[in-house]
Amino acid sequence: MWQLLPIILLPIATIAIAYILEFSTYLLSQVWVLSSMIPNWIPTVVLLILVVFTYRSLKASSSQDI
Repeated sequence: MWQLLPIILLPIATIAIAYILEFSTYLLSQVWVLSSMIPNWIPTVVLLILVVFTYRSLKASSSQDI
């Protein structure tokens, strides 16, 4: 009986892994499609905003040390 267990479990595990990989590939392709709809200048604006906030927070923290 124990000899049949791998024969039953291996195909089920293989099918499950294939389904999970296919589903994750589908999700990644949908994210790629959505990211291609974002204009090219938006990441630049986001980086600029992050740099400004970082500069302000560093300036504020350096003035508190004095």
